[in-house]
Amino acid sequence: AAAKAGDIAAAERWAKKAADSGVQLNKFMISSVVSAACKAGNISKAEAWLEKAMKANGNLDIYPFVSVAWIYSEQGRLSEAERWIQIGVESRASPNAKSHKALVRAASKAHDVGAAESWFEKSISARLTPDAET
Repeated sequence: AAAKAGDIAAAERWAKKAADSGVQLNKFMISSVVSAACKAGNISKAEAWLEKAMKANGNLDIYPFVSVAWIYSEQGRLSEAERWIQIGVESRASPNAKSHKALVRAASKAHDVGAAESWFEKSISARLTPDAET
């Protein structure tokens, strides 16, 4: 609920409470905190939680990386969006249609038609089905 509302303080309290009671934070919990931070527009908190998670267990799927990349894509900051997707891939998270969509969007917002076309072609080559928005 905190993640959907973008309530980073509540998401962090929940994660701390879980950790304090001996529960190891898993990829779903981390994704929730990262998502809350992204929805709140707090990219530095989202990045900090993602970095903490990678150091702690590294067993993450692509979704928290996409959440961070999406914030950068909204701002047209292609290199930052690409960096977070690449970090996810290097962490053994499998890219998906949403990760490629974030990169196409970042390139579009940056007015980099060549990069947008390149990421679109990469998604087709990877057999990731783009949607109408992509």
